[in-house]
Amino acid sequence: MAFVYNSHSGEDGRSQWSRYLQNNAYVKDVTGAVTRVEKSVDAGSQSAHEDALSIVVSQEAVQAALSGGFDRIGDGLDRLNDTLYYGLADVSATLDRGFAAVEEGLGRIHRTLEWGFEQVLDQFAVSHMLEANIAELLRIPDFQKERQYYIEQGFKHYANGLWEEALDNLLKAEERERTDYVVLHRIGMVYLYRSELLDVPKAREYFEQAGKYAAVESGEGAVRLANILGGAVEGGRLRAHVVPADVPRRLAAEAYFQAGISAYVMGAFGDAVSLSKKAFSLNPALLDAGFNQAKALVAAGNGTEAVSVLKPVIRRDRTYALKTTRDGDLASDNSILGLLEKLKEEAVGRARKEWKTLVAEFGELVSPPEDTEEELIRREKAITNESQNIWSLIERNTYLEALAALDRIASGAEERTKKLDDLRSFKTARRKAIDRARRELETFQQEDFRQWHYPKADDEDKIAKWMEIYEAALGENTRAQAEEIPNRILDLRGFVMQATMQCLYTLRGHIGSVNAVSYSPDGDSLASGGADRTVLIWEMASERFEHTFTGHKDDVYTISYSPDGKHIASGSRDNTVKVWDITSEKLLSTLFGDFFPVTAVAYNPDGRTLAAGSSEDAMLRIWGIASESVLHAFSGHTDSVEAVSYSPDGRTLASASQDATVKIWDVASEKLLHTLSGHTDKVKAVSYSPDGGSLASGSEDKTVRIWNAASGELLHTLCGHTGRVRAVSYAPDGRTLVSGSWSDNTVRIWDVASGHLLHTLSPAEGVTVVSYSPDGRTFASGSGDGTVGIWGARAKEEETKHRKEEEQRRLREKLCVVCGQPLSFLDKLAGRTKCKRHREA
Repeated sequence: MAFVYNSHSGEDGRSQWSRYLQNNAYVKDVTGAVTRVEKSVDAGSQSAHEDALSIVVSQEAVQAALSGGFDRIGDGLDRLNDTLYYGLADVSATLDRGFAAVEEGLGRIHRTLEWGFEQVLDQFAVSHMLEANIAELLRIPDFQKERQYYIEQGFKHYANGLWEEALDNLLKAEERERTDYVVLHRIGMVYLYRSELLDVPKAREYFEQAGKYAAVESGEGAVRLANILGGAVEGGRLRAHVVPADVPRRLAAEAYFQAGISAYVMGAFGDAVSLSKKAFSLNPALLDAGFNQAKALVAAGNGTEAVSVLKPVIRRDRTYALKTTRDGDLASDNSILGLLEKLKEEAVGRARKEWKTLVAEFGELVSPPEDTEEELIRREKAITNESQNIWSLIERNTYLEALAALDRIASGAEERTKKLDDLRSFKTARRKAIDRARRELETFQQEDFRQWHYPKADDEDKIAKWMEIYEAALGENTRAQAEEIPNRILDLRGFVMQATMQCLYTLRGHIGSVNAVSYSPDGDSLASGGADRTVLIWEMASERFEHTFTGHKDDVYTISYSPDGKHIASGSRDNTVKVWDITSEKLLSTLFGDFFPVTAVAYNPDGRTLAAGSSEDAMLRIWGIASESVLHAFSGHTDSVEAVSYSPDGRTLASASQDATVKIWDVASEKLLHTLSGHTDKVKAVSYSPDGGSLASGSEDKTVRIWNAASGELLHTLCGHTGRVRAVSYAPDGRTLVSGSWSDNTVRIWDVASGHLLHTLSPAEGVTVVSYSPDGRTFASGSGDGTVGIWGARAKEEETKHRKEEEQRRLREKLCVVCGQPLSFLDKLAGRTKCKRHREA
């Protein structure tokens, strides 16, 4: 309980002060001192003015402070060797750490202790000062050996609680040097705080002298003293000038502050106001001086002026509000109570306003009721719990707890922003995963399933069951399940392909390997070129070739339809590119490939130019169709150019080479944009995606690679082939890619986005080339046995009809209805429909 001068008791100030000191005596042991302080605070908080206390802090918060905060004060005392002056101004930093444990309830309640506790802290400081050389500490010349002796003895006795001996030695030192403010201050402390030596007027006199002499201290001596008091001494010598030189001024402020306490004890309230004001002006950080000034003003009956002094003190350090409620003078004054009420209303109002802003911020991410995902609930709960904890402080409607709420809002802003960002990112990722899963599911149901028609009855049941599982998973609204669905859909797509994909029919007409196939832009016809030096145009409706182009003198390696579908270009081992008119079957022009075999041709989407790559000279040339001349020539590859592909807009051109690279060129500037390196063997195929965003390449290293066409970054490496990859082709929607291998005799279908293998097909002989139809429902594959396979899914009705038609055709042509091989003469004569091998099977 703070000392209150009672002018109505009939007892003089000295007696009241002496009884106060006896009732609040402190032992040397720090643990004992802290225990007594705790008991003192407990008793004080119970007897404080109830109205003032309820304004400043709730009773629960007081109990929390008493039970949890003071156990840390002992740790704070261990750091008092860094003190710069002696008074309650030092206590604030120490107790600030001590009360960190009760931030939620009270913030930093570090000034609830009595003035008497200052003695314990002062002993710590003096004991550390004695580690330094006293002569250097007080700048005592060698000829003043006697004074030095008395100071050393006085400080030693002071530190050990031998107050009479300490006072006797300090007085003798003071007789020999009357301006030594450190000695004067120490004498004043003994006279004011030791009940057995109590002499309040003398204490005030010594404090005022100490303040007067310390206030004018300056120069190198002050710097040295500041460093010594700041602990910058090792072995009696200064370490470095690390502490500011204003310690004497601070000590002067402390001395005037103690003088003000002395005047208050004597009942000289006007002098107490004046001395405290002087202390406050010398050191504005000494808030206790301002507090004591307000206390003296109230005691003198001037509560209004006390409000103007106390208000900035409380604003600078909120814990003075709690100390105010525990002070008998201040807590009983209506003006002070009005100040506390006003400060409370301001703090609570600000806290409510900022909390509403906070809640609005939280509200942005409030989950709908169906959000039941465990991780989402955990993240949201962490944020909303913080909001509720802050509101519980505001709801108590007290000053300190409203400020504590504001502290929580301000100090947690960065962490809260991170939590909100994490939650927002989590919910965004979750929503994207769910949306993607829904899209994948709908696409499968509406497009993929329809595209591949319908599997067998038992497969339909299995697919329906899968659909139920996926839809139920989406109903859970969980990110993990949603993220899994697209992968499961890929498996399902593969399953449906496996159940439905088949060779719809086989086109036979070439003699020898088919080296090239290409669908017409409208998908009604298909061109093929082969080792028999011919180009055939097949009508897809009749499954028969309608046009034959002959004229090449060696194998046809490559073909390309013009964008309008009227012409076709073919490249050959005979070193030429020939352009044909499809309708008239006339040869329009022959472009010579500089005496090197032409291995790749491709029409530009504008139809005016044609790209041609050749072996041996490793050149890539752009021919003008009308001029029949080379417009551009690209050099950069170090081996044969095996394949070329234009981007959909015709601005860039990709070339694949046996030098194991793919190069992307700017057509207009002839500039090389990217060299795609990664394959470890010859690259035999290349194809732009329909949107031009990616590029696929196939290599003899048995891999297919998908690249970002703009940056050249490798997106996926598709592994699965066990032999050399000779062909790649994108589906028109860009979602799937088909690749063919000569040596493993397979065609594989891939999901482009994930690189997932959907299905594997096995034609009769090595695959040389593949090409998707414009509608994406079928693709063609060329093989070494001279056939072109057309692959896709047939609906049940179509399958039944086709099977009957095939059987009738084989009967008419006297072919085995099982394998399609010609029947023997005896089989025909006997009217059999199966060959001997299948008849005996």
